[in-house]
Amino acid sequence: MRRTGFWLKTFALVLSLLWQGDTIAQARAPLLDQIDGVIETLRHTPPASREQDRLHDTLLGLIDKLAPGDADEKLVGALISLLDESTHRDLVALCLFRFSRQPVAHKAVPRLLEVLPEEDCIGPAVRTGVWASYTIRYLLKDMGVGGRDWPSEKVSCPPRTTDR
Repeated sequence: MRRTGFWLKTFALVLSLLWQGDTIAQARAPLLDQIDGVIETLRHTPPASREQDRLHDTLLGLIDKLAPGDADEKLVGALISLLDESTHRDLVALCLFRFSRQPVAHKAVPRLLEVLPEEDCIGPAVRTGVWASYTIRYLLKDMGVGGRDWPSEKVSCPPRTTDR
């Protein structure tokens, strides 16, 4: 009789874990849809606006709710596409920190290395006062991409005409 109780408890535990895993997967899908929506809205928002600041904060909050293993190629690809706008680069680096130890996040490394010299020229963001190049370098270091892989030549920066 005692063994029956043990097996019933074990069976109940396994069922509860399966149920919980299914619930987590169901909860993850709407979160990823929300993130996609925020990224799409960011693409059409004027730079240096309050709306853009609000969307940056929203995106960081949503990314923070994801587990590091929840990053997929679609999400990382959407974040990489935001690197085309210099006003989003520090945000993208901060979002990718959440997944920096996951292999899928390493798809961003070539693009991050590509924008790094440009970010050195741009300077700090008006909103935060933080240089995106510092954030990108820290992210690359966390991903295991050492300084030897960074662009080594000193970039001659054109004169600055506008702040971001």
